[in-house]
Amino acid sequence: MWHQLLRTLLAWILGFVIAAVVATPLGSLIALNRFLDSSTRLIVDFLRPIPPVAVLPLAVLLFGTQLKMTVIIVAFSAFWPILFQTIYGVHDVDPLKLDTASVFGLGRIDTYRRVVLPSATPYMATGFRLAATIALVVTIATELIVGTSGLGYQINQVRYAGDTAGMYALILITGAIGSLVSWLLIGFERRTLHWHASYRRG
Repeated sequence: MWHQLLRTLLAWILGFVIAAVVATPLGSLIALNRFLDSSTRLIVDFLRPIPPVAVLPLAVLLFGTQLKMTVIIVAFSAFWPILFQTIYGVHDVDPLKLDTASVFGLGRIDTYRRVVLPSATPYMATGFRLAATIALVVTIATELIVGTSGLGYQINQVRYAGDTAGMYALILITGAIGSLVSWLLIGFERRTLHWHASYRRG
């Protein structure tokens, strides 16, 4: 079980990190550029509703049934919550703060670092938390459907073997992992964003 657990955690972490590294700067760039914001809206709205499970056949065809395929599916599923929360966060920056930064002569990079990023960080943190949970669910589901190594694969194996108790034990373990991840991320948010007004009110 421990080997399968490590495989699941590896696929989940790699997919989540890839999604975060790509979606955060891309979301910021789209939100800060009116042309990009308007020109990519149709494409994003078209791709966003596609469930990760629907992409599985294509992913299996292109990448086989190894870890790489699972990581790509997980990254695809985690990408959208982070992207949209980043876009919403940047859009929600108080215009008065941006005007003040302009009056003080801050350049684009300094404005983003000192004004935009601190204001949008709570939105991004919410996107990370949602994406982490979704990514874990998709990791298990991919292992169940495709049969790649991991807890999902192990659940299928004990189910076929008629080990009902073992199957439910593994399901409880996956639920515990999801709860632990959510709890850790919420605690990390509160600790690192204690300076923000929304967290001070909470």
